[in-house]
Amino acid sequence: LLEAIEQRAEDESQFDHLVWRDVAIWAAHGIAAHAVGDWDDAIRFLGKALPRMAECGGSHAQRDLFEQIHLDALMQSGQASKAQQVLEMRRTFDPGGVPLNMLLADAYHKTGLPDQAFVAQKRANASRAALAK
Repeated sequence: LLEAIEQRAEDESQFDHLVWRDVAIWAAHGIAAHAVGDWDDAIRFLGKALPRMAECGGSHAQRDLFEQIHLDALMQSGQASKAQQVLEMRRTFDPGGVPLNMLLADAYHKTGLPDQAFVAQKRANASRAALAK
């Protein structure tokens, strides 16, 4: 699959050649790196692709999957402070999200911020309790 994406990225006769070359190829390499646990390459490649993923099309949910994989690579590589920044940005759109706040609590804990971790965990617990009603 990766080889097919690389060939498409090199095919200058295609109208969408540039998006394949400048975005899709990096996203594909990022996913491949993540699949084998190469967190640094996953972060590097997805970091190149993410700002321009909308150019590739797809739904918001499909593009979000790439962001979540990038987040996972950040956490797996020990870059919890960078993950925390991304998660806080995501929280502006989903302030009470249980999975998001659980991840945020973990990121805060790993960066030595137990008070913020407690607050994030508390938000997750409150949302979970409200959903259980």
